[in-house]
Amino acid sequence: MGNLGLVHPALLSSLPDHFHDTCTVQEATETRGSNGAVLSAWGNLAAHVNLVCIVAPVSAHEQHRAKDTITIGTHKAMLAGYYPAITEKMQLVAGGATYDIVGVWHDSLAKATHLDLQVIR
Repeated sequence: MGNLGLVHPALLSSLPDHFHDTCTVQEATETRGSNGAVLSAWGNLAAHVNLVCIVAPVSAHEQHRAKDTITIGTHKAMLAGYYPAITEKMQLVAGGATYDIVGVWHDSLAKATHLDLQVIR
């Protein structure tokens, strides 16, 4: 939701050495069932599987309802590379968790992709 300021290119080229996660970007595909109902399924976005990244929590809070409690956590991710095909309609899978992508932006040199994420459990 903002741009990374000036960053020395040598730092950006060394970023993959500091990332300890891998992640996969997924997109929804819709099909129609035999009864005509729309069915959605998530599938891996081509060329966006096992990307070098780092995911970190930013904040979390709970909403208590009559029957359940929803934990809403927000996270940020940085992918070591420029991935312009990623949009806010997609999701990110990393470390066994699935996150909705709610924001996408890139550094000024197009060397990294930054994602604002939200997970609801």
